[in-house]
This record gives sequence, structure tokens and C-alpha cells, in this order.
Amino acid sequence: MPELRQFQTLTRDDFECHPVWISIKSFDSGEPWFDEANEETFRYWEKDLPFPNQRGIAFVTANLEFKNGTIYPGFICPAREDWNISLPARKVRDQWIKPPSPSERHGGSPTAILGIQQPRIFLGQETFGFWGGRAGISEDTRKAFYRSASRPPEEIFPIRFSADLKFSKGLISGQLDGFYRNIPGTPPECSW
Repeated sequence: MPELRQFQTLTRDDFECHPVWISIKSFDSGEPWFDEANEETFRYWEKDLPFPNQRGIAFVTANLEFKNGTIYPGFICPAREDWNISLPARKVRDQWIKPPSPSERHGGSPTAILGIQQPRIFLGQETFGFWGGRAGISEDTRKAFYRSASRPPEEIFPIRFSADLKFSKGLISGQLDGFYRNIPGTPPECSW
């Protein structure tokens, strides 16, 4: 039985011991622990690195650098090179429906990739994300982030993030200009 973790319990120490964590539901069907897992259950990658970045959810250790040059540990979900390809058309009743690509679902914005990469940062004992989906990141969470960072937004953003190529293939770097909220069909909103 591998060491299993729930997404919200992954820590900086976990990523220092094991730089890649994979979703049980993405990679372990047929394994005895599969039925005991849920969508938020992860285990560390035991095979050779770099992680091949197959379809599915995996997290890779990363560095996040504030505008002022301060670097913090965190993690990202590597995006595949073909991240913006829409799924194949499928037949629904008597019609063929072609799903939109990820960026088309986000108003054509190139920042849609952040919804896949989902960068997260470790500050002290807390973990903060920047992609808030439809609800966005709450004001309380943003305030907690700024308290933990001990800096104002203008010293933090933009944040550049990257993982090491020795840990994963794919698109493993990018930039955060703030906290993001996604309203379907429109570009992601970004705010401090």
C-alpha cells in the first residue's frame, strides 16, 4: 500500500521528500487502494523522473518568485504541450458536438492555462492558491496570504513560477499577476 495523502494535507515536507505526487483516480485504476481513494487522494510518483506528464492530475514541486525577488517553495500541475486542444467531437442524440478548447472556454485568454497549472505556494504552515474558479479567492484568504507574505501586493505581483525539468516534462512555468476568478466564456478576472 503506498503512502496516500489528501490534497489539502500535502505539505512542503512532502514535496521535499518526493517532488511529484499523482492522483490515485488518474493513474491507479485496478490497484487495491483505488476504491478507498477519492478525487483528492494522491500518492508520490515512484518511477523514474522526469514525470512523463501523462493525462491526469499530478503535482510537481516548484519555486514561486515574488516581484521583489523573494523565492518560496510551492507546487504546480504541469500542463501538457497540447493543453489547449479540445476533446474529440461526440454524438449527443442526433448531433455531433465538439467541445471548446480550454482557452475558448475562458474567452480565448492565454491565462486559461493557469486553471490547469494551479500554482500553489507554501508560506509558513499554510498553502495558498491563486486560481479560484467561479467563486474566486475570498477576501479573507487574500488577506491571510498578504499577512503570511508580510508584503503588500505591489511587492509580490507578478509572481513567476517554475518547476525543474528534471522533475517533469510539459509546461512547467508561468506568471501570476494576482488572484484569478473564472467566469465561463470570459477571460479570467485578475485582482489583488
